[in-house]
Amino acid sequence: MEENSLSEIFNYNSRKGFFYLNDILSPRKMTFDEAFNKLLADYQPEREEKWLSNLRSTYNIKVYQENLRKAYEEDNTP
Repeated sequence: MEENSLSEIFNYNSRKGFFYLNDILSPRKMTFDEAFNKLLADYQPEREEKWLSNLRSTYNIKVYQENLRKAYEEDNTP
């Protein structure tokens, strides 16, 4: 894309969208906040997996498939 230009229109979440590029920034080092947020985003799946593993080992969960199916069907009826 060129500076000060529109992208092609695209579909996103059942809607139309486009990008407008104001300008192209020169390469630079990340600020602390940018690096911190990137680190958190990269580490989040591992944190979630540890958390879910801890929950699974702490609590005994039994899924009643038939009840789950009925609840799903009731929720999706018009």
